[in-house]
Amino acid sequence: MGRMAKRKAKAGVMASSENVFADLGVRNAEEKQTKVRLAVAINQILQARKLSQTAAARRLKVNQPKVSALSNYQLEGFSVERLMNFLTALDRDVDIMIRRRPGTRRGYAKSWVQRRTRAPAGLEKDGKLENRKWQAGGKEEENPRSTLA
Repeated sequence: MGRMAKRKAKAGVMASSENVFADLGVRNAEEKQTKVRLAVAINQILQARKLSQTAAARRLKVNQPKVSALSNYQLEGFSVERLMNFLTALDRDVDIMIRRRPGTRRGYAKSWVQRRTRAPAGLEKDGKLENRKWQAGGKEEENPRSTLA
């Protein structure tokens, strides 16, 4: 019993960074974490659809050994972009969120966010949006861009 108490006291508890790869000191930890998150989503979809590896390979336009590697999380041969393309092929959208890290916000930074991805009927005239509101820093302002991209 004395040994266990000493062992626990020495080990201590360290807070996680929410990225196991970073916690373990693995190089390119953020990229590895992203790949795993994408692979988990892909594998969940494939399992839910009960696709064989051969059927999944056809859907993803790769060979069966690639699907096997993916299902075993051997992700060295896959880029983040390729994994995102697999999700698109499986009828999923991938959203990328860019935000400031907590504690780094200095001053007021305007970021324009369009509230709708498509103009409602009647608002589009000669490729321009009319009377569209944009949100900046929590308040609405007139659209600073007059044409659709």
